[in-house]
Amino acid sequence: MKKSNHSSLWRAIVKGMNKMKEATCWSVRDGRTTMFWSQPWIECDLRLEEFALVDTSNYERDSMVAEWTTKDDQWDWKKLEEVLPTDILSVIAGMEAPKPDLGEDITIWGLERDMKFRLKSAYKLVTKDDELSHNHP
Repeated sequence: MKKSNHSSLWRAIVKGMNKMKEATCWSVRDGRTTMFWSQPWIECDLRLEEFALVDTSNYERDSMVAEWTTKDDQWDWKKLEEVLPTDILSVIAGMEAPKPDLGEDITIWGLERDMKFRLKSAYKLVTKDDELSHNHP
């Protein structure tokens, strides 16, 4: 393979991996490895930093979901109400708060109803833009 082919192959791999990351989200269990603001854990296409009522660059930017709970493993509503709008708080209210005995957080595939990875949906995801560009010169 020519050197330029390696470069274009690598760019395609990186592009595909970035798309794959967009389709994954976190299932919070103990909340110790999922980043509260920057990783999707409420819904796969939702990052809390987009809805924050505060500047997240200065407000516990690297905090984990577990850090937003009380000592008795309940959501810390006082803390949450200071930084998030009511509609997001309503979604969080419907979720179980992280607890140490639930095990480690896991990544899930957001393109399937059962949240399990399937090659077919991954293929559709990474080829979607290519199909559009081929159909529209």
